Amino acid sequence: MSIKDIQGLCFTKGGLTFKGSKIKRDLLFANIVRFLDGNAMKEQNTKTAYQQLTRQNNQYRQEPNPRQNEHHEE
Repeated sequence: MSIKDIQGLCFTKGGLTFKGSKIKRDLLFANIVRFLDGNAMKEQNTKTAYQQLTRQNNQYRQEPNPRQNEHHEE
C-alpha cells in the first residue's frame, strides 16, 4: 500500500468513529503527511548543522595554538 492508496484517516474513541477531516481540516491525511515531511526536513537540517559545527570544533581543536609555545620567563 502506498500513500496514494490512502483515502483518509479515521479516529475512534469510546466506540465512536470520526473522519479526521470532520474533526478538523488540519487532520486531512495530506496535511498530516506534509507536516511530518516538514518535521523530517527540519530534523535533517538540525543534524547537518550539528555535524558541521562538530567538524569545525574538531578542526579548531587540532590546529596548533602559537601562544601555547610561548614561554614566560620571570
